Amino acid sequence: MTPNVALQQSAAFRIARPRSYLVRLPAEFKRYTAAHTFVGKTPVNRDELRNADFERDVVAQFAFISDETPRIIASSYDSHVFGNAVVELAGSVIRLRVTRDRGQLLVDLSPVDRRDWFDEDIVLHFVGADADAVALEAGERDALAPSAGAINRHFGRITLAFQQATWPDVRRILEELQNRRAEQLFGR
Repeated sequence: MTPNVALQQSAAFRIARPRSYLVRLPAEFKRYTAAHTFVGKTPVNRDELRNADFERDVVAQFAFISDETPRIIASSYDSHVFGNAVVELAGSVIRLRVTRDRGQLLVDLSPVDRRDWFDEDIVLHFVGADADAVALEAGERDALAPSAGAINRHFGRITLAFQQATWPDVRRILEELQNRRAEQLFGR
C-alpha cells in the first residue's frame, strides 16, 4: 500500500476531509459576495446599486464623447434616496459624470486622464459658448438632451481645452470662473 492510499484510508484523513456541502460553500460564497455588497450591516444585491435605464440614457445622449461607445467607469444608484444616481463615462479625450440628484440632472467634465471635475456651465463659458451656458443655467435640468446638445456643439473646443499640454493653465482659469460664480451666488 502506498503512503497516499494509507493516508486516505486513515481515520484522521476521513475526519479532516471536508464534507461535500462544505466543498461547495466557497464557490457559492464567492458568487454571493461578487453579486452583493453591504450597506451598513445589510447585504444588498450590487445590481440594485446601479440603474441600467439611467446608464443607457446617459450613454445614448453622450455617445459623441468617444469614437466607439463610451465606457462606463463608475455607476451608483440609491432607490431609497429619491432615486439619486451617478454615471461616469470615459471617452477619447474627456470624462463625463452625470448626477441625478432629486430629479435634477447635473453634468461635470474632466480630462480623461484626470479627476478635476468642472460643471458644464463653467466649461461652456470658458470655451466661449456663453449663450448655451446661460440657457443651461436658467433651464429646469430635468432632461439630458439640452446638456448633451450644448456639449456636442462645442465638443471640438472643449477637447482642445482639455489637452494635456494646456490643462494646467485651463484648470487655473476654470477654478477662477468657479470661484467668481460662487461669489455671485453666495456673496463673500
